[in-house]
Amino acid sequence: MIHIVRFAVVGISATAVHLGVALCLNMAIGISALVSNIIAFCCALLVSYFGNLKWVFRVKEQNKFRAGKFLITALSGFFLNNTILVLLITQGLMADALAIVVSVFCVPLITFVAFKFWVFAR
Repeated sequence: MIHIVRFAVVGISATAVHLGVALCLNMAIGISALVSNIIAFCCALLVSYFGNLKWVFRVKEQNKFRAGKFLITALSGFFLNNTILVLLITQGLMADALAIVVSVFCVPLITFVAFKFWVFAR
């Protein structure tokens, strides 16, 4: 249960970084939603990796396989996130800013399961 609470804290932190960067780039600077989302995802990825590695799953040893698994999982989540984003925008279902928010909240449950049972499994 503690993993879920800690994962939520790290996820909320990463999501806040993701949303903050994406919305700032999109709304304040005028960068497209898709490009803003890509840049924001990369920023949030660092928060997520180190938060999950050091605090959620408390992994002491680092190896290239774990980092590779994390990257595969994160990129899969990113692909899903952007697929949702593109569909919402291109189908005219919602404005760019709202589409960013919706797409960001669709992926965390899937990534938690992958992190717990594959990436950070002991």
